[in-house]
Amino acid sequence: MDIYTPKYIKIKNYIIENIMSGKLKIGDKIPSENELSELFSVSRVTANTAIRELSTLGMVERIQGKGTFVKSENEFFNTIDHDTAKSVKISSATLESRFHKLEKLNIIVPKTSIVKKLGMKKDEKVYEIIRLMKRNNEVIAIDYSYIPNRFFENSEIDFNELNKSYLHEFLSKFEVIKIKKIHIQIDARFPSDYEIGVLNIDSKKPLIAWDTNVVDKDDKTVAFTTTVAVPDKYKAVITFEV
Repeated sequence: MDIYTPKYIKIKNYIIENIMSGKLKIGDKIPSENELSELFSVSRVTANTAIRELSTLGMVERIQGKGTFVKSENEFFNTIDHDTAKSVKISSATLESRFHKLEKLNIIVPKTSIVKKLGMKKDEKVYEIIRLMKRNNEVIAIDYSYIPNRFFENSEIDFNELNKSYLHEFLSKFEVIKIKKIHIQIDARFPSDYEIGVLNIDSKKPLIAWDTNVVDKDDKTVAFTTTVAVPDKYKAVITFEV
């Protein structure tokens, strides 16, 4: 199913891709509103909206009378960690996917809460996948993913693909799983002993946490990822089209 993408988000993605590919480097001038409006066949207002959002996120800087320029790399990474929109397919084209590192992979007997969430039988097992998200060699977030073992019983799996993709992208390659949507729940909690050590934080420092639930065509959760992150190092940005 094709998902409608607003024109201003297409312009944002175009500029982000050019930065990521190296076509636009720190200090480079990005195309003007007039150039972008002609390139995408949109009004200047639409082009301005895209540039304004990029500026708010700290990716570009507007200098009156000169134009708009790519800002420093550190500021860029600090502000564009997780950007989603209800009208845009979430994909590994976003910058954060570059920093995932597969840390642990186990087949386990899941806790009752996982069994209920995934609608599993009591004797079923799951893959528990732990990934670390790094920036400048510092761990800023941890992903805990859970997938029923039954989906992969007759498949050869390269879990290393999860270093460069989201869970739902990875699962979409398996015909037995028909993904319809993802559902995100945001929360906060204090860290576990493991998280205190990996994230190098104080036990009294709360973490931002969210569940990304992969939902199939029957509206059942078939897999999910719980992400915990250090709030002042990982900024979650959610954009809704209105």
